[in-house]
Amino acid sequence: GLWMGIMFGTFTQLVFFLCFTLSADWEKEVSSPLNPPLIILLTLSS
Repeated sequence: GLWMGIMFGTFTQLVFFLCFTLSADWEKEVSSPLNPPLIILLTLSS
């Protein structure tokens, strides 16, 4: 239920964080206003 949602959201954020960190152009990805993964991240964290 709610706990699974929180855990899934946290896990997803960690995955995206690692992807951004390991990405060579992570600055471009983060600075992109229409970046789909970032939008999903903000949606899950809200």
